Amino acid sequence: MYFPWLEKIFIHAPFSLWHGWIVFSAVVNLFQAFTGLKEDGPSVWIRILVILALLFLTSTAVGYVEYKKHKGDITGALVIGLGLLAIFTNQHDAWIHWSALTAAIITLIYPIRPYAFKLVGRESNAENAPLLG
Repeated sequence: MYFPWLEKIFIHAPFSLWHGWIVFSAVVNLFQAFTGLKEDGPSVWIRILVILALLFLTSTAVGYVEYKKHKGDITGALVIGLGLLAIFTNQHDAWIHWSALTAAIITLIYPIRPYAFKLVGRESNAENAPLLG
């Protein structure tokens, strides 16, 4: 007997979780390796680089969801979203704190999109659109 849901849970999901975590931890570790702790907080350049990194992580999670039209890596996107929530809870700088919350909200809500379109009856891709009209 073949159970495709067992394959998804025990084979695909662990690799998906691992891949999302590796992407998130690689970005965080770059900042840990090349920046230092200062008493007056991060400089303007570090803030800009962090916000760019948050945008990269958010766009990566959105890309995970959109990959292969409804067969995307939703668990990897959720791992990145939870990592962004961890950044939100542990940062004291207001720019980084609120930017991480915004990125986390986008990242955690976006995976619902394909399921919401299926529930409403509207497909999100152009393959099901009528040819004329």
